[in-house]
Amino acid sequence: MKAQRRHELKENSLIRSIKQLPQTGHQYGSRIALGVILVAIVIVVVRSRMSASAERLSIAQQSLNQAGGDLFQLQSPGRLAAPAGAEMQLAQDRQALYSDGIKLADDALDKVGSKDIHIKAQALLYKGDLNFQLANLPPLPGAATQPSLQPDEKPQELLENAEAAYSQVLAECPNETFGVTAAHFGLAAIAENRAMTDPSQWDNARQHYQAVLDGKAAQAFKSLAAQRLNLLGQLQQPILTDVSPIFAGGATRPTTAPAAPNARPTTR
Repeated sequence: MKAQRRHELKENSLIRSIKQLPQTGHQYGSRIALGVILVAIVIVVVRSRMSASAERLSIAQQSLNQAGGDLFQLQSPGRLAAPAGAEMQLAQDRQALYSDGIKLADDALDKVGSKDIHIKAQALLYKGDLNFQLANLPPLPGAATQPSLQPDEKPQELLENAEAAYSQVLAECPNETFGVTAAHFGLAAIAENRAMTDPSQWDNARQHYQAVLDGKAAQAFKSLAAQRLNLLGQLQQPILTDVSPIFAGGATRPTTAPAAPNARPTTR
């Protein structure tokens, strides 16, 4: 009897629930629908942001590749000297490659932000390399008296730009082993460049080569750093001169000369 009574109570409860469904749906339906809409919006926004982020990274990589192309052309032998009468064209080509490369590297940095440290490090390295390369290109004939044959930026300014870019790699991309290694080589090369007029810079160059040896660089780069360290001792030696009777008036001539001071290890 009790079991039958419990069964009847359950049936009555179910019937009441069914009868109340329209009222419940009317009361909570709008809230449920709103919740579903909000979830859908969140999904759409997340997917949109993911798609936009992937697109930005792709565009950043394209800009980076183009900046590398500008650097490659700026380093080509054809940018070192010009046939007589073509100096102005070469000066314009140099400046255009440099300016375009810097803009593309900056575009890559703007697109990638902090989302991809690898691309960021590469873009900064390209900026450093472009500045260093333009600063060390041989002056064109007549550039001393014709400002139009000179880069828009002074060599010292270009070296400062390069130093800032390489230093930013060390500060903001410390886990990018290759980028850090290349940045140390770049900073060492700048120090060697400046050491011609500021001997204190030899120690700065030595510290950066030592940092490569102490870091996680590949063995090939460590061997190169060791070679450059050994070479620094030779580069610091003054050029010896003696008086030769061949030259009238006691003119002097060099008897020994160091290796090229601006030679820069290429890591890319």
